Amino acid sequence: MSEQKKRVCYAIMPYGGDDENLKGRFNMVYQLFMMIPAGEEGFILQREDFNPQSGTITQNIVRHLAEDDLVIADLSNHNWNVAYELGIRHTLMKGRTVLLCDEKSDLKFDIRGFNVIRYNGDNPSVNMFEIQRKVREAISDRVKSPVKADNIVHETFSFPFDRMIDCMGFNGTETEQQLLKLRNDYAALMDSYSELKKQLEDIENNGESRISRQNNIAKRIASAFGSMEYSGDKVVLQIREETTKPTPDYARIQSILERALTEGYITEANFRAMYRIFIDMPQLRNLILEVAAERYPESLDFKSYLASAYSENYLTREKAIQYADEVLQISEIDGKLVSKCKKIDDDQLSTCLSAYTKVRRYNVLSEVLPDLLQQLPEHREKLLRNLAVVYREMGENEKEEMTINNLIQEFPMHAINHFIASTYFRRREDNLLQAYCHLLLAAALDINDPDYPCSIAGLIMDERFYIDIHGSEKRLRGKEDCARVVMPFLMHALQNSSTNQCIQQCMDFILRNGLNSYFDHFKNWIDNGMEEKGIPGLDYAGVEYLEKVLNNITEDICKKMLLENGIGTFE
Repeated sequence: MSEQKKRVCYAIMPYGGDDENLKGRFNMVYQLFMMIPAGEEGFILQREDFNPQSGTITQNIVRHLAEDDLVIADLSNHNWNVAYELGIRHTLMKGRTVLLCDEKSDLKFDIRGFNVIRYNGDNPSVNMFEIQRKVREAISDRVKSPVKADNIVHETFSFPFDRMIDCMGFNGTETEQQLLKLRNDYAALMDSYSELKKQLEDIENNGESRISRQNNIAKRIASAFGSMEYSGDKVVLQIREETTKPTPDYARIQSILERALTEGYITEANFRAMYRIFIDMPQLRNLILEVAAERYPESLDFKSYLASAYSENYLTREKAIQYADEVLQISEIDGKLVSKCKKIDDDQLSTCLSAYTKVRRYNVLSEVLPDLLQQLPEHREKLLRNLAVVYREMGENEKEEMTINNLIQEFPMHAINHFIASTYFRRREDNLLQAYCHLLLAAALDINDPDYPCSIAGLIMDERFYIDIHGSEKRLRGKEDCARVVMPFLMHALQNSSTNQCIQQCMDFILRNGLNSYFDHFKNWIDNGMEEKGIPGLDYAGVEYLEKVLNNITEDICKKMLLENGIGTFE
């Protein structure tokens, strides 16, 4: 701001007279609590003993008190000059005066009611920044409301224009008649001003004018009753009914959604329900999540869902990371990414980690997951799994194995952890036995999940390797040998999970691996009740060993699976 455009602020205060200590103290007050805050608010501060302006001191003071944009007065030490000058200012100016005082000075009764900023006179540097803040705020308040009375003179007497004209004494001249007309015009203007002021106050306090509110009451009541139709559980029920019809009325669904998202009152639970209804319709799903995040900005659910949803589209991946960073409270400190997240639910954590993984931001996860392992011990298993994936993708084999070791040692009885270990050893290609045995443990720990026996079948087909009933490693010669060992694993999967999805999964496996000669046998076996060992000519030794593992599995056996040469028997 150029100097000529700055406003003028005038200081009235004791100077200390011949007392050098007092003089130094008030000079410090002038510098700290007047000059600095005033300058920060865009004012040039002047004090009479520093003023180079010509004229007598008294005339200069009165001119400043009458004309300056702001006056800061220090009322300490009961100084008569300051009191007199403050009286002049209060008489001539309705507002824009800031008052300071030494906290030891006793203010008289007619000043006590006003906002006076107190400071420590013996040591002005005490609470210096707090006092400067208060002075800045007081200056800002006076500038924003220049017509607001800050003194008892203008609060009591408003100096109306017509009273000033009456005091002049009229003799009926043309000029005086013009002044009288001017008084009447002024009165009418003030009436209009008063009405406008009331409307503006209504707008400021309520967001709309009083007249506008009165005119819109009926309309708003009708709208309120109408919005009940598109609020809460009712709107969710309407949407669910429409989407589950054999032929959904999409125009009707569109209408319901428009009214619900613009007029209705939708709770967080309602938004979650709508999110699940439209989870397979990305555009609608994302729109609902965006509105939910705006309505409930403190909810981490919608931000984490958005992180996962946006990570599916290349164009919105940066937005996905922004939401995930916000949920996990990730920031950069001294060039390193850190997370300050101390509390999060399982679903929120899963969706955010999934978002980072989908957009391949493994560098972010490698830096923050160690922090989260310390800060979120209740989610340690999930975090270790994700850290293993991160190290795998970054080619950090030693760190990956160490992380998987920790995972198995701490959570040995969870099938998915052994599946992760199996994937690691199979990729290494130097320990096929470890990979196979971890799959056996996974299948034994979760017998109802067909993925694990199907994975064992896949490993046998690819590697021509299995373990028989005696725990011996066996090598297979060709596809036909593999098929005789693999088919019992598919049968085992169906016997423990005979769902249509599992049947389709096994059928697809047979066709995908070229085992067409067994397709009809397998289908007949299903139709005939899935009798155990119901297809003759197969090699059931591999499945028998799996069942032996299932009957003898212990936590100690599961923990030993990652130790070197730790696989001998499950007995």
